[in-house]
Order: sequence, then C-alpha cells, then structure tokens
Amino acid sequence: MPRRVFSLVLRLSSMAGLARGVARGILPAIIRRGMRLTEAQRDRINRYLKEVHQGLSDAEPRVRSEKVHALKTRIRQELAKLEDRDVRDEDIEQILAACGAPTQQSVPRYEDDSSRPTGQDDRVWLGVCARLAAQWDLDARVIRIAAVLLGLLPPVLPFLLLTYIGVYVYFYVSAPDSKPKDEISIFGIAKFVLAVFGGVWGVYLCGVVLIEFIARSTFKLLAQPLALSSRWTWLEREGAGWFFWMLFTLLPLSALSALPVPPAWASTLRKVVYAVLALYAVLVCFGVASYLVGTIFFLAEHGLRIEDWIPSF
Repeated sequence: MPRRVFSLVLRLSSMAGLARGVARGILPAIIRRGMRLTEAQRDRINRYLKEVHQGLSDAEPRVRSEKVHALKTRIRQELAKLEDRDVRDEDIEQILAACGAPTQQSVPRYEDDSSRPTGQDDRVWLGVCARLAAQWDLDARVIRIAAVLLGLLPPVLPFLLLTYIGVYVYFYVSAPDSKPKDEISIFGIAKFVLAVFGGVWGVYLCGVVLIEFIARSTFKLLAQPLALSSRWTWLEREGAGWFFWMLFTLLPLSALSALPVPPAWASTLRKVVYAVLALYAVLVCFGVASYLVGTIFFLAEHGLRIEDWIPSF
C-alpha cells in the first residue's frame, strides 16, 4: 500500500511539473508557431511560388522543383528571424521582394555556347549530357535515353563509361578559369579504383590458385595429368576473359562513382560496383566447384576410392 501511494505521488508531481512547463513556455511557443502566419499571408507566399513555377515552364521539371525548393528554404530562413514578434504583411512583401520578382527567376539564357555552364544546373551525374545537349541544341533527355539504351548492351557499356568520363575531363580542362569547377579528389579516385582492382584481382587469383591446387594434387595421386571434359573446365578456359571484362567494366564505374556526382548517385554507383564484384566472386566459386566435381568423377572413373586420396584418422 505505501508503495502505491508513493508511486501515485510521483506521477502527480511529474504531471504537475509538465503542466507548469506547458503553461510557462511550451504552449505559448506552439501557439506562436502555429499562429505566426495568417491565411492571407500563406496565400500570398503560395501565389508567389506558383508564379515562379509558371515562369520556369521552359525549364526541366527537376530544375523548377529545385528552384522553388530553394525559394521556400530562403523564405523559411527569413521568417525565422522574426521569431520574437508577429509577422506583418509588410514583412512578407519585403521577404518576397528580396527573393526577386517571379519574372526574374527564369533560367538564364546565353548568347553563345562558350558562355553556357558545364551542365552544372541540369546535371544528373556530371552534366555531360546536359552540356552536349546545349551545344547541339537538343533536349538533354534525348541524349540520356540514347546513352541508357546503348548501356544496355554489355559489350558497349565499358566503352560508354570511358567515353563519358573522357568527355567530362575534356569539358573540365577546357573550361575557363573564371568559371567555378567541381572539386576533384585525385587521391580519392585512385584509392577507390585501386581497391576495386585489388578485389577483382584477388577473386581471380583465388580461383586460379584453387584450380591449380586441385590439378597438382590429382597429378600426385595418379602420376598423370588431369584430363577433364570441357563442361567442368569452363572457368579455366574463360577465367582470363571474365577477369578482363570485370576490370574493363568496374574500373570506369568505380572512377565515375568517385567523381563529383551527386551523393545519392555516388552511393548507388558504389553499390552497383560492390554487387557486380560479389556476383563475380560467386561465378568464380561456382567455377572452382565445377572443376572439383569434375575431378571427383575423373578419380572415380580411374577406380580410385575415396580412402586412397583422403587421409584416414
């Protein structure tokens, strides 16, 4: 009974403290935040953003969304400076005027291609397709769709990645020094590319060593070379080719992910690199297992019992 009474007293005291806190500071803050803008003021801001969105009708949807989102963020920051007093209609008008008239928010146009940006405002990866579209007077989506369709062909994908990186490097080097450039970490690119190269080389080397170990062990048992059918030795025959294509595909992809692409895409590209490397490791393991199964059948065909080639304990 005393424990129940003591627990009830604690609960009542905590509730009383919470009520005092709400009365002193929490509730007024919530009321201020909820009642800062009137309905007319909210309508004025929404109407301004809608006019900006309509003024950017010639731009791509992603560009319009980013511009409107940037304006929303700026308006929130300006409103946050007025936390200690009520917001007046004059404050809203001053904030919107500082953001610029809706007609002034249009995408800048350039008289010649030399003054165009390097796809910085219209980039998905590195802005190469946007820059090419600007120079060729095409829609960037046309070039991107064509690149994606070409990338679906496995033999073309490595060449496409190398071409994409090469064009970006050309634009980066040929850009005037007066223009802002992306920050490129040569050390970061080299580190990740070497790590991927080491992973591919390590997987390939493990497969070669295991197959060589199986072949030499069988030769010691039978005193004759191991002769397996082609269905068991496909990794031994095609392993070097697979190794070359893994390097030819993953190294450009890893370099691309280390270049200044947007963070979300950089993470996605790295996950693709890891996934392909894992699939390559599974392929090598399957090839070694196939070679081992073929060796077991070969030993059985030569009348070698399992007790003869596995030590007894």
